Amino acid sequence: MPDCCLQATAISKKFGGLVALDSVDLEVYSREVLGLIGPNGSGKTTFFNVLTGIQAATAGKIEFEGRDITNLSPQRVYRNGIARTFQRARLCLELSVFDNIAIGDHLRLNQGLWHNLFNRPAFRREFSQCHARVVRLIDQFAPHMRDQLDKPVAGLPMIDRRRIEICRALLGDPRLLLLDEPFAGITEEETRQLTDVIIEIRNQKDNLSVIIVEHEMGVISRITDRCVALNFGRKICAGSYQEVSRNAEVQKAYLGGEL
Repeated sequence: MPDCCLQATAISKKFGGLVALDSVDLEVYSREVLGLIGPNGSGKTTFFNVLTGIQAATAGKIEFEGRDITNLSPQRVYRNGIARTFQRARLCLELSVFDNIAIGDHLRLNQGLWHNLFNRPAFRREFSQCHARVVRLIDQFAPHMRDQLDKPVAGLPMIDRRRIEICRALLGDPRLLLLDEPFAGITEEETRQLTDVIIEIRNQKDNLSVIIVEHEMGVISRITDRCVALNFGRKICAGSYQEVSRNAEVQKAYLGGEL
């Protein structure tokens, strides 16, 4: 059994009288791709928000690589090695492809006014290093965009915007990547292409684990090692895709019958 990199224990989240997460236990192993599935409103994105510090847990504990990260700020969670994408694209459309990806490296860059105005050699060195990392990611996961780094994101199709978001998340060298419905808004063929990108990321990043929220079961069956199913904020099943998809409670949650 590989090492456990993330351990969430009895995580609960309440919004007034609404229980969005109800004592959820979840673990992620090193280099694992874990599918987090469930119908709309089951608590998947809320779990991501609690994990990344966007929302505070009402109860429970989250450990990442042996460190307690429960209710840390998003900045501190990111510094600990966790990055994410969002269901709705969060790109600065008027900025270039390069600028949107480089934002993911902001914690490494010295943003002080004195440094950037008067220590120009250091500034240029940092910029060159950042540019090289961006180009390396583009060459690996979106090589057709190599000549579009200066192009505004607003003119790009949705699949390329999704690629940019993933590259931005990867720029900080995370050890856990959270993908929140990365295939939303793209076609079946584009879904296949982006699935290939995620598989390529998994094959090339030796120290990376992934949690992916997705409704398309064909994608989940192809790229995940295990699945966890949520419904009404509760964990109802965990196991391989085949085991989870045959679970009666999962089938009822999705379709009211056989999946």
